[in-house]
Amino acid sequence: MKLNTKPTADVEFGFTVLAAGIYTARVSLTQKEKKDHSGENLVIAHQILDREVVSNDGKKIVNRGQFKVSRFVPTDSEFYDSAVKELAVACGHNGVDDIMTEDIEGKIVSVKLAVQPPKDQYSESNTVKNWKPVTDVQLEAVAGVPF
Repeated sequence: MKLNTKPTADVEFGFTVLAAGIYTARVSLTQKEKKDHSGENLVIAHQILDREVVSNDGKKIVNRGQFKVSRFVPTDSEFYDSAVKELAVACGHNGVDDIMTEDIEGKIVSVKLAVQPPKDQYSESNTVKNWKPVTDVQLEAVAGVPF
């Protein structure tokens, strides 16, 4: 029984690296133990909401919810509180009160992605550079996105 629906030569596998730029994303948080069991990472997952994106090789792609980019922030790093505050402020937090999970979870932000070149055994990937509050124009563009 034939399993593929497209010509095999036309099918790429792996994951698509998005072009560097500004994207609109919904944020979710989890804490995960480090592989070496020396502490935890805050995993900040970004569900890209833009209806059309451009891959790093210049191809336009319709976004059906398949693009997620994560950033791992060690909870014991000197940058942890700074990263959490930057993200919380982008989510609308006042930057003064304690930051709670619900201040960030499920919020929509503007995220700046860069492209990390291949290194050692790792292939090219996206990395999160920073977060900013989402603009009204960005919100309008992603209104009604089903994912």
